[in-house]
Amino acid sequence: MIKTPGSHHVLTTMTQLCLDILFPKRCVNCRSWGDYLCPDCLKDVDFLDKQFCPGCSESSVLGYRHPDCRRRSYFRQLYSLCWYRGPIVQLTQQLKYPPYVFSLREVIARFIQHGLLEGERMMWEQCLVVPVPLHKTKLRERGFNQAELIGIEFAAALELRLDATCLKRIRITRAQSGLETKKQRRQNVRGVFQVNPAEYLTNATQGFVIVDDIYTSGSTLEECGQVLQKKYPEYPIYAFTFARG
Repeated sequence: MIKTPGSHHVLTTMTQLCLDILFPKRCVNCRSWGDYLCPDCLKDVDFLDKQFCPGCSESSVLGYRHPDCRRRSYFRQLYSLCWYRGPIVQLTQQLKYPPYVFSLREVIARFIQHGLLEGERMMWEQCLVVPVPLHKTKLRERGFNQAELIGIEFAAALELRLDATCLKRIRITRAQSGLETKKQRRQNVRGVFQVNPAEYLTNATQGFVIVDDIYTSGSTLEECGQVLQKKYPEYPIYAFTFARG
């Protein structure tokens, strides 16, 4: 199902008011009252001042892959907003659990607006936004996919279409965070994604932007990129993450 900026899920004013009463805003990092990320902790957020090639991880302009990069990557570009350190660690961890998850979307949206629209605007027009999927069992247990929530805000900010059904995770894997080496992470996600029927593509589609919460080794994103490029070799593939480890 394709979602447009006008159709993405938002809480009603009354529902949000009830949440604010039941769960008053409290900083996810220092636990002070007032906002989900207080002004003092917000100052400690380390936004990326440069981007990195998705192949060799060396500095590159806006995260574009170096033309002469000798390391394989399925992405033309990789762009992340913040370093995974300080308050961002708590923010991304809390994004996976209620009651904060839906309320924290407003913080995510502000970060995306600041990092993309007030800075260098990416050339992702007419691309389809594709969140990294959860396995259906994990999705049923959690009730939501944090990558999809980030993708919704990302798509809304850039006025792009989003389809959370484009990719499917076909088996459950261990958490990547529990694996020590890049080789283990690659093996853990090998062959776990497949592309669903191309109902989401239109004549206007000019590429894919795969969205996830954190970039660490890149194994999960690259596995998603591989299956998409194999299915649609004519489309460029980009990646966006909220944080970078």
